[in-house]
Amino acid sequence: MDVRAEEPYAAFDEVPLNIVVYEEEGSWARLMVRLDETLESARVIEGCLGKMPTGLIRVRVPEVAPQSSEGFSVIEAPRGELIHHVYTRKGSDRPLRYRVRTPTYANIPTLCEILKGGYVADISAALVSIDPCFSCTDRVALVDVRTSKRVSVDLLTLARGYGRRPCPRF
Repeated sequence: MDVRAEEPYAAFDEVPLNIVVYEEEGSWARLMVRLDETLESARVIEGCLGKMPTGLIRVRVPEVAPQSSEGFSVIEAPRGELIHHVYTRKGSDRPLRYRVRTPTYANIPTLCEILKGGYVADISAALVSIDPCFSCTDRVALVDVRTSKRVSVDLLTLARGYGRRPCPRF
């Protein structure tokens, strides 16, 4: 599935989009999909440039008060669906909670299945075939093993080694 075709946003409903699919399985087919998607992206860019109006590229965007306390957005990123979900207090323009689900984060469980029963020599090819972005998978959950409670620590405190308090074992 490609979000640009299923739920077009921006100008994707104005430019033809070919969804790249291979019937074969395995790392080779995933690599070929990535290569063909790159060529398709160049074709889409050319199509967009051909439809772009001439003149100044400037748009006034009016300020709009939030109508709801929750927002959800899905776009197609190079590795798959990129999901953003934001929660606010009703009537507030400040986020209370913001969550991002990156494509690589969703693809890692698939990689685990791909690697089962395989050879060690095939790991690098399988890994490259999903083209992971490991910085997109950075998640931290600190749990105090003595109390089983989640611990919230700001980045500065974490960088300083948990401050003056003894650092709990994790």
